[in-house]
Amino acid sequence: MSKKCIWLVIFFFVVVSGMVGISAVEGGEKAQKVDDEILIQNKYEKDKGYEKSLLTHKKHAEEYKNDKGETIACADCHHVYKTGVNVWKKGDKVDKCVTCHSGTKNLSPSKAKKLKKEEQVKELAWAYHENCYNCHKAVKAVNKKANAPKSCAKCHKKIKKKK
Repeated sequence: MSKKCIWLVIFFFVVVSGMVGISAVEGGEKAQKVDDEILIQNKYEKDKGYEKSLLTHKKHAEEYKNDKGETIACADCHHVYKTGVNVWKKGDKVDKCVTCHSGTKNLSPSKAKKLKKEEQVKELAWAYHENCYNCHKAVKAVNKKANAPKSCAKCHKKIKKKK
């Protein structure tokens, strides 16, 4: 093979691999693969007899509206707080909630509200209820027909006991 052919082959691979890299980038970061639906892990399964909650991520991101009638922005759910301000932006890495909210008390929202704020924010159950439930509540306040469940059983299906 001639030097010219070798350089053409090398050039071809560099261009193709560069194009593949560009297609995987969103907002300057590598895009994370996100499932259309996500089962939210919880400790209620054994403790209180509830199944994992299903988050319809794709529908939330593409179809559902917030309480202002706008498409739900990524930063409405995803967050990284620095000095009280959410600095997370689309394209940033998304950690699992339990990365920061690693508390193990598994408290109901009413019991979690009795904790000091610094203890409260550590609790995973509190974080889900604070973010998800409060958003659903706000959406329902402006649109009674919105698909934003507020009752516990709509997100937490009871595990049927085996007979």
